[in-house]
Amino acid sequence: MICRICKKEIPDGSIYCMFCGYQIVREPKERRPNGTGYIRKINNKWQAIVTVYDPHRRTISKRFKYKAEAINAVGQLRQELLERVPQKRAAATVEDLYQIWLEASAPKLTKPTQTAYRIAWERIRPLKDRRIDSIGLKDLQALVAGLPYYPAKDVKSLLSHIYKRACAEQDVTANLSAFIELPKVEEKEAEPFTADEVRRMWSAWESGDDFVGYLLIMIYTGMMPGELMKCEKSMIDLERQQINGAGLKTKERRTKPILLPTAILPIVRHYIESVAGDKLLRPVKDKFYDKFHACLKRIGVRDLTPYSCRHTTATILALDDGVAPMLITKALRQKQPLITERYKHADERQILSALERINLKPPVTHSTTYKNAGKPDNVGLPASHTVPAKGVGWGDWREGSNPSFSAKDRE
Repeated sequence: MICRICKKEIPDGSIYCMFCGYQIVREPKERRPNGTGYIRKINNKWQAIVTVYDPHRRTISKRFKYKAEAINAVGQLRQELLERVPQKRAAATVEDLYQIWLEASAPKLTKPTQTAYRIAWERIRPLKDRRIDSIGLKDLQALVAGLPYYPAKDVKSLLSHIYKRACAEQDVTANLSAFIELPKVEEKEAEPFTADEVRRMWSAWESGDDFVGYLLIMIYTGMMPGELMKCEKSMIDLERQQINGAGLKTKERRTKPILLPTAILPIVRHYIESVAGDKLLRPVKDKFYDKFHACLKRIGVRDLTPYSCRHTTATILALDDGVAPMLITKALRQKQPLITERYKHADERQILSALERINLKPPVTHSTTYKNAGKPDNVGLPASHTVPAKGVGWGDWREGSNPSFSAKDRE
């Protein structure tokens, strides 16, 4: 082998060069583990340096006259640096985060939403003592297992509020509630009342049935059951034919007045004068829905839900040629016309009657090539396919006339 300094040949395996004394094989240099510090010589001084990450980079250093002093000081410097690093607190529990959110945000919610979240919390309660960072997606998915769509949606929504608070506190880095899978929506389409059923309600009202007037108010105004329960007499302006302040849920419904058609003003006036207290609805506690269904049974009308009254409002207005779609949206106090579409209903007779309005057929000539040459175009069509008259208003329902039903219904 050749010495790298003097370039002379020396025996293989030599530790030192026999000519210049160069150390061929050096002893391995002792290295300190990562994070325990190191020393270096600067301007005839020995500097001890320690660096840690938490995750921010933190460094401490000190200079000594002798190398041994710097080596011995590294351990002490590291201990001093670790004492300066703030200790990470334990992640908050689910209940702690829920209480923080409850105090800050819950008062801004409507009472029905607060009630829905209270019910949702009872389903989340089994996890209340768990640290938020110890909960996995399987734990969250188990909370909504077996629940219908809307209760499961409330649980997911409340968990989202809790996780957003946890992210703000840096207890977690991701909102796991976003990955909860909800069950399918099994929603039956609401049915509107027919013209005959509304006429029965008018007959029952004129015969002295006191409760059926509330059904007529909801049908003629598009009010929701909750709005009827909330309505106070002081909110009603009979002269301007409107109710202010009874709207619920959306901003559009809360800020827009509920309009009162002339046909039901006597009913509203009757309740203002006869009902005791500030409310328009007679005190029925939690039995409104029971009384609603009992009223339908009493007057011989299908047992539909109170929301069918609002669907009836939209359907009648939609099937009246004289009412613009935008006016229907405004009458229901909605912002987007597309939302109104789900309230409109039409049966096959009404759809067919609309199709019968298409009249682009050229005049029939007396050619022998036509099978029914010389016959009127409407021969063979049933009377129910006749075009209904236009311009019939809400008040004409009491006389049995309705533009959205055929001549057979008006007989």
